[in-house]
Amino acid sequence: MIKLIDVKKKFRAAGLENVSFELPHHGLCILYGKSGSGKTTILNLLASLDKPDDGEVIMDDYTVTYMMQTDMLFHNLTVKENLLIKLNATTVPEGHFECEMLNLCVLLGIESLLDERISVISGGEKQRVAFARTLLGDFQLLLLDEPTSELDAHNKMVIMKYLKSLSQEKLVIIASHDNEIKCFADQVIIMKDGQVNE
Repeated sequence: MIKLIDVKKKFRAAGLENVSFELPHHGLCILYGKSGSGKTTILNLLASLDKPDDGEVIMDDYTVTYMMQTDMLFHNLTVKENLLIKLNATTVPEGHFECEMLNLCVLLGIESLLDERISVISGGEKQRVAFARTLLGDFQLLLLDEPTSELDAHNKMVIMKYLKSLSQEKLVIIASHDNEIKCFADQVIIMKDGQVNE
C-alpha cells in the first residue's frame, strides 16, 4: 500500500502542492499529465531519491526497481553486459537470472542484440534494453518514467500487456503523457501543475 497525504515539494520553477492519493498492494497505476506536471517528482519520492518538504509518504516495505526517463545504460558495454550488471543487485540464483534475462530479451525482440554495444543501437532498442534490465531480479514495486516514449506501436503494446500481467501480483506505477496506454490502467491519477486534477 502507498499513501500520499498533502505532499508538498518545491522547486524553483515547479513542484508538488498538496498531493494526496492512495494505491493498493498491486495493480497498474498511471500518473498521467504533461511534462512538468509533477509525475517524475512523485516517482523520485516513492524511490526514496527525494523527500517531501511537507506532508507524508506512507509505504509498505517494498523492494523497488525504477526505470528513469534517461536510459542509464553503459554505452561502452554490450547489451548483455548491461543486463548482467543487475545480477549483482539481486538474490536470484545466477542460472535462474540468465534464463529470465533471455526470456525477456525474446519477448522484447532484443535477443539478437546481446553482443552489440549500446552505442550502436537505436533509441527504441536502448529503451527496451533499459526496460529489460529494470525488470530483472526481485521487486514488489515497479516505477517507470515514460517507458513507451521511444517505442513503436507494436513494442508499446507488447510492453504494456506484459506490465498488465505483472501487475496482478506487483504494484506498477507509470509516469506518462501517452494517452494510448491509459486503457491498461487500474487507476489513472491525472496530474496538472503539481496537483492531482480530480
